[in-house]
Amino acid sequence: MDANEYQLLKSSGEILDFATLKETERCLFEARHSQLAQSITRILVNNKIEKPVYHDKSEEQYTSYYRIDLSAEDIEIIVSMFGDKEVSALTANFEMTSLSSFYASMLDRWNDLII
Repeated sequence: MDANEYQLLKSSGEILDFATLKETERCLFEARHSQLAQSITRILVNNKIEKPVYHDKSEEQYTSYYRIDLSAEDIEIIVSMFGDKEVSALTANFEMTSLSSFYASMLDRWNDLII
């Protein structure tokens, strides 16, 4: 795979990065969605996208991207979970915090997969 193919694949609608998946996995376990968390673990093990030959950090896992093969229902559970986390992280006056903003960005990444 060359760099252009890799960039095209990364920008397709069914791909997420390592950090997003690890945080999602952690939050799902925390929310007691163990089976869905294990699906994320499976994605991390089996669905890694091959990096181009000359990728400057080819051995670094944190630079990896993964193909998401979850059902729309599973993705909706994840979106809902991050929506709840976003709201819970607001201030008492319902103002954004850095944590609520982080969870909003996680929600957006997952929501983009079902739009």
